[in-house]
Amino acid sequence: LDETIALLADGRLRLRAHQSMPMQQAAEAHRQLESGTVHERIILTLE
Repeated sequence: LDETIALLADGRLRLRAHQSMPMQQAAEAHRQLESGTVHERIILTLE
């Protein structure tokens, strides 16, 4: 885990995401993923 965090921190590893949404919109994020129109991750944020 420490190695992964270091790779992310220095930009050698990047996570691809379709978008980020607040946790309150988790149901909408799930609908988008289930619909098959989103092919990357949706990141849920704690705001």
